[in-house]
Amino acid sequence: MIKKIMLFMLLLSPFQVLTATEVSATPTNFLDFTPGARPAGMGSAFTGLADDSNAPLFNPAGLTNMGPNQFEIGASIGFLSQDRVNSFFSVAQQLPPKSYLGFHIIQFGVDGIEGTDHNGLPTSNLQDTELSFATSYAYEADYHLKLGISGSFIYQNLAGANARGFGGLDAAILFVPSVLYDFTLGACIRHLGGFLAWDTGNTIQTNPNFRIGFSQKFSNQTFILAYDAEWPMQTNLNIIHHAGFEWWLKKFFAVRGGWDQTDPTAGLSIRHLNYSLDYAYRFKTNGLGNSQYLTFNVSL
Repeated sequence: MIKKIMLFMLLLSPFQVLTATEVSATPTNFLDFTPGARPAGMGSAFTGLADDSNAPLFNPAGLTNMGPNQFEIGASIGFLSQDRVNSFFSVAQQLPPKSYLGFHIIQFGVDGIEGTDHNGLPTSNLQDTELSFATSYAYEADYHLKLGISGSFIYQNLAGANARGFGGLDAAILFVPSVLYDFTLGACIRHLGGFLAWDTGNTIQTNPNFRIGFSQKFSNQTFILAYDAEWPMQTNLNIIHHAGFEWWLKKFFAVRGGWDQTDPTAGLSIRHLNYSLDYAYRFKTNGLGNSQYLTFNVSL
């Protein structure tokens, strides 16, 4: 039992947490990570942009940005320090004339952890698996205003202990002031009413998270600047800043850079017709250590 409690404190929140209070305050941090390579390369500044398969993670109203495409799919895998893996899969379908439906899965975990008993003697290897299954819906009220909502079921298996719950409700808005998409504003409040119930009888509530951001496009939309302000709605927590850029040097090649909290990020893309491959590298962001992400997207 002791080894499970210690492992729980180590793995339940990949942030550097030290007390039981801090751990219980953040039971589902993996929902706030950025497994998609494109936003990861832009410093996770994506709430005001939200124009591809990563949209449900930041702003479900961004599903309306599918444009003439009626179906979109994205798959991503992230390689983190200490043999941790963070993956993401998303599909979205347009429901004419103005509705959009999306589904995505997030997976975070680590395997092969050497377990020890209370005497420090080795036992069998342990693992941590965290999953989220989410559905999103977006509606284009008019050209300037888009609305979105998302809800998720979450599951965790930590050293044989299981937990299930509701990841909370995400409510979002995307606003386009002009007839062009050169400038957009977005906002999303996440994890409303979320909880995680363990089979031991303990239930932990999730904390709401609010993000607001904008994106500005230049040079015929080949260069994008984006910024997000994130407020973890907890006592004594400061606003977290995210900023980044994307520059399409050619129609088939782009570079990215950004600043996520206090750490730099970088990335690139290769695109051919309706297919794109994105790569990102993050430096120590969110206490996850240096990490790499690879995402494949298809729009039909």
